[in-house]
Amino acid sequence: MIILGIYYLSDALKWAASRASAKPRSIRLKMHERAIDLMEESVFGEVNLAAIQGPPGTGKTSVVEGFAERRLDELVISKGLLIYIAPTNHLVFEAFRRMASILLRKNYSLRDIIDCVRVYGSKIYPARKGGSVEINSEVLSYEDLRNLTSWLDLDRVKLVFATEFQRIFAKLRERIDEPVQMHVVADEASKTPFFRVFLPIAEKVVRDPRSYPISLTVLGDPQQAITVPEAMKAYRVPLLMKHVEKVLEEHGMRDECFLMLDTTFRLPGPSEVPISHGYYGGALHALYRAGERLGMIEEAFIDNRSVIERNLNRAGIDTQRNEVKALLNGLEEVLSAQSPLFTVRTKPFPSGDTYERERVWYATIVSTALQEASRLSEVSINTIVTAPYSDLVTSFSLRYKRLGSPLSNNPPLAVTVQSLVGGEGDVIVAMMGKEWGARRVSYYSPYYVPYEEDQETLYFREPEVFNVQSSRHRALYILIGDLPRLIRERNIDPRLRKTVKKIIEMVEEDRFVIVDLTDGTLL
Repeated sequence: MIILGIYYLSDALKWAASRASAKPRSIRLKMHERAIDLMEESVFGEVNLAAIQGPPGTGKTSVVEGFAERRLDELVISKGLLIYIAPTNHLVFEAFRRMASILLRKNYSLRDIIDCVRVYGSKIYPARKGGSVEINSEVLSYEDLRNLTSWLDLDRVKLVFATEFQRIFAKLRERIDEPVQMHVVADEASKTPFFRVFLPIAEKVVRDPRSYPISLTVLGDPQQAITVPEAMKAYRVPLLMKHVEKVLEEHGMRDECFLMLDTTFRLPGPSEVPISHGYYGGALHALYRAGERLGMIEEAFIDNRSVIERNLNRAGIDTQRNEVKALLNGLEEVLSAQSPLFTVRTKPFPSGDTYERERVWYATIVSTALQEASRLSEVSINTIVTAPYSDLVTSFSLRYKRLGSPLSNNPPLAVTVQSLVGGEGDVIVAMMGKEWGARRVSYYSPYYVPYEEDQETLYFREPEVFNVQSSRHRALYILIGDLPRLIRERNIDPRLRKTVKKIIEMVEEDRFVIVDLTDGTLL
């Protein structure tokens, strides 16, 4: 349970105990088995540096869990120490509770876990202050649970979970025995520059296998790295995942020690084709087809369309207007054709602002229709509205509230693309950002020579943003913007150009559905 951003380890242990008796249901493919083998070699074998790239929905978490299912009990009784580092408290908390569940399933007790595991994070606490917790008829006091965040005794502790900001070695107690064999696993190593402490370590563990840590395993996807501060880019601090791939290449170890997971469980085919073509060299493939997931949404919308339109009219959305009718007809067409991508073409994004009312209005129409379809049919349709700019997201939320009750009582989640990293939904409604690139801006002063610089818009500065927004849906992706305008820019990133061209090509082949509203009239 998470309250105001606080994570309690007592809740993690409760969750772990409730899941320990259940048989794991994760689907693993050959690629996962190869990745688990590589992680095993890193911790128990002769591989000192390894990297596993996990594109959207490819099951990177199942690799870590698969390794734990195989060898976690051996690690607990070994002389080694496994340190799991992640960028956020949430990731650390999630990793701990999953590993705790596996240990319980392997017949370790709660007190065994408290003894051999440590968890460090700025928002992670043992339990609610002064309280005790009962798990599986065993009562654990607050002091018992405090051990999970206490000193790191290398004679007993075998697993450490921590955010990158924690100074783990400040928690060490003195050890007079031989040095411990440390193995580091860095998760989401492509989304943060603060893993830079591991950059020299990556090179050192390859040159000197007897160094410390003994091994470094990194997991992540550089093609989704959109949360890197501008200051880090200015100083050209490389992301750990890319750096490790480079080191492995330089030492002739890439084929052996670098693996990309190539099958997505999340994205329904063929909606993975554009980003696979643009960002992954055509190597990413979908396990499931769109028709396997769109059936219930199609039934919910088409069976209730007349009632949906009546409710929209009551809320002030005139369903006889051309643009509203076109959007609802397009939504029905995309569901009937079982196509997972619906493009809504609008006018180009205007300059001078990060708000565009036409896109907000269209996002309101389609998301309201889907929310009503879900409510009327009692079919759960998880719809998320996103955009690269917070102004678009905030404006959408305000517009939705103006619809009034009962529609406004059931709003979809609305978040920026940056906040959506790691998240997913059945339907993603994405309002595109500015489709044009750099603009020349001059600054004049009576004291200085005129100064010019390129002011890059978001897609051109961070082309990974488009990859992230296009890879969060489990069933349907609704894209609102001007795709042709985007690829007319000369300075567009090749990955982004290839992705957008592939979408347009698949629209022309009738594999995706398009509604052109470039002549639409606003309310």
